[in-house]
Amino acid sequence: MMFFLLSAHCMAALPTSLATPLRAAGIRDAEVSVLIARQGDATPLISHRPGAAMNPASTMKVMTTAAALDLLGPAWHWQTTILTDGAIEQGSLKGNLIIRGQGDPHLTLEQVWLMLRAIRAKGIRQIEGDLILDNSYFRGMRSDDPAAFDNSPESAYNVVPDALLMNFKVIHLNLQSDDDRLTAEADPALPGLRFSSQMKLTTDHCERWRAGWQTPDMQMEGGGLNVVLKGQFPRQCTANRFLSVFDPVTFAGKLISSLWGTMGGSISGSYRQGITPVSARLLLAWPSDDLATLIRQTNKFSNNAMARMIYLTLGSELGDHALDSQTASAAVIRHWLDINQFSAEAVVTENGAGLSRTERLSAQTLVDIVQYMLNGKYAAEFISSLPLNGMDGTMQHRQGTLAGFAHFKTGTLDDVRALTGTMLTRQGDKLVVAIMVNSPQAGRANKIIDTWLAGVWENGLSPTEMEPHNASPQFAKP
Repeated sequence: MMFFLLSAHCMAALPTSLATPLRAAGIRDAEVSVLIARQGDATPLISHRPGAAMNPASTMKVMTTAAALDLLGPAWHWQTTILTDGAIEQGSLKGNLIIRGQGDPHLTLEQVWLMLRAIRAKGIRQIEGDLILDNSYFRGMRSDDPAAFDNSPESAYNVVPDALLMNFKVIHLNLQSDDDRLTAEADPALPGLRFSSQMKLTTDHCERWRAGWQTPDMQMEGGGLNVVLKGQFPRQCTANRFLSVFDPVTFAGKLISSLWGTMGGSISGSYRQGITPVSARLLLAWPSDDLATLIRQTNKFSNNAMARMIYLTLGSELGDHALDSQTASAAVIRHWLDINQFSAEAVVTENGAGLSRTERLSAQTLVDIVQYMLNGKYAAEFISSLPLNGMDGTMQHRQGTLAGFAHFKTGTLDDVRALTGTMLTRQGDKLVVAIMVNSPQAGRANKIIDTWLAGVWENGLSPTEMEPHNASPQFAKP
C-alpha cells in the first residue's frame, strides 16, 4: 500500500460546486483546506491547500486516539489502585486508605461506586485513618486555569485533566422554576455544595434557557462551595446541565466520603492529597474499560477531558520520564508521526483535544492518519469510534443523504468548522475526507459542506472537480 504525500504548497482550486456557495457565505478559498482520496489510493481526488496549518478544533482527537490505539493497543487498561499502610481487623482498617490514580479517563460516578463496593467486600467498614488521594501519575502537571479558553470555568468541556479525575469533576445540576423562584439540586449531592440563585425569571420559551445562562459565582468557604447562579431563566421550566465544581482532589474526597457513607461505612480521618508510600500494601486494582471502548466515548461525543487524559497517558507511559507528561506526550506523538512518515510539518499540539487556539493540523496529516488506521490491524476499532452520520455522537442530528454512509469526526470552535473520516458513495467508492474551514464565517460552512458531500455520495466526483495538481507526488510507506 502506498500513501500519497503532497507538497504543502499545492494550491489546486476548490471544486466550483463547493467554492461557489462558500464564497457566497463570505468564506474565502484561502480559509479552506480540503483533501479527498479513495481509501488506499495513492492519488488524491480533490486537493486544495492540503498542507496548510489549520486550527483543527476537535478533529485533533483523531490524531490523539489513533496514536494511542496504535501504540498502546485496543486492550490497554488504566489501573486505579487501592492500597493501605494498615491492617484489617474485625471490619476496621487500622490505617490510611490510599487511592492512586493512573489517569483513567472514564472513572465515572458508577465506576467509583462499584470500586468502593469492591473495597467494602474486602471486609472494611470503618477506616480508622485518612483517605489519601495520589494523583501524581501525570508528571509536572501545571495548574491550568479552566477559565482561560473562553471564561466558562464551570463548563464540563473545560475540565482540566488529573490523574485521579472522578466523574469528570462535574455534577448534574437540575434546575426547576415556578412563577416566583428557581430551585437547584445537584446529583451527586456532595457535602458542602450549596446553591443560591440571583437568576431573573422571564417569560421566555423553556428551550431558550441557555441564552440566559451566565457564569456562576463560586466561593470556597469553610471547606464547602457556595454557588450563586446568575443570569435569566424562564418561568415554569425545567432544565439541566453539567457543572464543574471543586478541584479534582476535593471533588474525589467528597465523592468517596459521600458514597462510602451510603454503604454504611465511616472514615475517622479526613481526605488529603498525598504520595503512596513504598511500603503500602495493595488491596485492590480497579481496571478501566479497554482503550477501544474509551476512544469510542472520546470521539463519538468529542469528550475533551478524555482526549486530554489519553494524550497525557502517552507521555506518562511511553515518553521520557525526565520530562513532564505534557512535553513527553508531544514528543511521543511527533515520533509516531515521523516513524510512520505522515505529513507533520503543520502539526502543533497543546493538549491533544483541539480545545485550543494554538493547535494545528493539516488536511494531509488527517488523511495520512485515517488511511493508515483504516488499512491497519485496528481498523475496526478505529472506524467504530468515529460518529456515524445521522445516527450517533456529534453527527446524530446531521441528517440527510449521508445518514449511515459516513463516519466523520467533527470539529467546532467559534471560527472553525472541520470534519475528517470516511464515507461511501452510491457507486460503492470508499473515500477518505478531511475538510477544514478557519474563517470568521465558519459557522455557515456545515450546511454547505453537508450538501456538497451529499452530492458527492449521489453523483461521485466529476472529472472537472478532480483538477490536476501542480506538485510532484512523493510516495512513502510501501
